[in-house]
Amino acid sequence: MQKHKVGDKVLTTTDTEKAEYQPVYAFGHRSPTTLGRFLQITTDTNSLEITGEHLLYMADKSHPVRADSIIVSVKLQTADGSANRVKKIKTIVKEGLYAPLTPNGKLVINGMQASAYIALQKDDQERFTTLNGLITTPHSSYNHLYLAPLRVVCIGISSVPCQLMHENGRPLYIKWGIDAINMAHRNSNVYAELLFLVVTGFLLSGFVAVGALFGASVGPLIVFSFYVACCFGRKIHDVKTNKVKKTA
Repeated sequence: MQKHKVGDKVLTTTDTEKAEYQPVYAFGHRSPTTLGRFLQITTDTNSLEITGEHLLYMADKSHPVRADSIIVSVKLQTADGSANRVKKIKTIVKEGLYAPLTPNGKLVINGMQASAYIALQKDDQERFTTLNGLITTPHSSYNHLYLAPLRVVCIGISSVPCQLMHENGRPLYIKWGIDAINMAHRNSNVYAELLFLVVTGFLLSGFVAVGALFGASVGPLIVFSFYVACCFGRKIHDVKTNKVKKTA
């Protein structure tokens, strides 16, 4: 992963288990000199190294789970949709943290299906929970929703803002989101969590709709064209209104 950069195409899988290459539009984490603790997971046919908070697809689950919840003998999902049994797991420490982000939020690592995202909580291996358990959603789905604005900007407008990193190796937008979630969750503040969900839900809904209807690459052009048309229409309306007033 250390060789990849924004714009490179990496192998992913579709919802129908079809392999395809998609561009890296940003990095959720890129810190070449940071020492990280990784799980080295060995299966019947290959092995991969991944942080414990990262998400992996198991053969018997619809949504990916935390890698540190994987145990020996469970089956992981391969790129072609088949199952591969875990034979050994050990912890290693090595330099470099990399988390490339793809449009569909998936990656293929050494033949195994993985999510491009991490779990935002340790409480549940598969789902993000908030408001004292009132709302639960898969970690991968929550991440994909929150990153909608980043996808639209990086893919449809410019990748430059998406390469602005905090000193911890994360894009500023991602760091702010993680900090807000951790603060609300750590303080067990239901009102803070509710406010965060309402505000982000309102802001994200437009980006999600644009991405779903037009795609991340065309969406910004559609929005900009609509804005220009509205401004132009407003200008024509003002001109006509002024003419009517002068005639009267």
